Amino acid sequence: MTQPWASLLVAGANCIETRSWNTRYRGPVAIHAATGFPAHARALCAQPPYRAALAAAGFASAADLPTGGFIGLADLDDVLVCDGATAAAIRRQSQGGALPPHELDFGDFSAGRFGFIMARMAPLGVTIPARGMLSLWHVAPAVEEQILAAAASAG
Repeated sequence: MTQPWASLLVAGANCIETRSWNTRYRGPVAIHAATGFPAHARALCAQPPYRAALAAAGFASAADLPTGGFIGLADLDDVLVCDGATAAAIRRQSQGGALPPHELDFGDFSAGRFGFIMARMAPLGVTIPARGMLSLWHVAPAVEEQILAAAASAG
């Protein structure tokens, strides 16, 4: 995932990761922060509500966000198929406290997109360096051992 969305998710500032593609997979996922951090994404880190959410998670600026490795764990519980009514539903759930207050701000809930509903997000406390890939992918066993060890130490 590109920053700042990887850190926002791991911190629990949002729990629906929006994508242009669907998956049937449900279960544990390791959250990887991409090496690339585009200028437009860096600029968002200084804008509301990103700035406040990142500060609450302990990041003073975009320069503090980890890149190029695994930073947390979560469970992919379900996938939401977005339609014309999705944004309004997300707004109502956020206002009612069922979702984080800025869920709608941190995703693209346009019709035809998919929202990966994540739960039990947990930061690793360290960045486990690893090369990322697009989509969901299997982690090498040695890297998985490092992730699980970091999670046990953090938790």
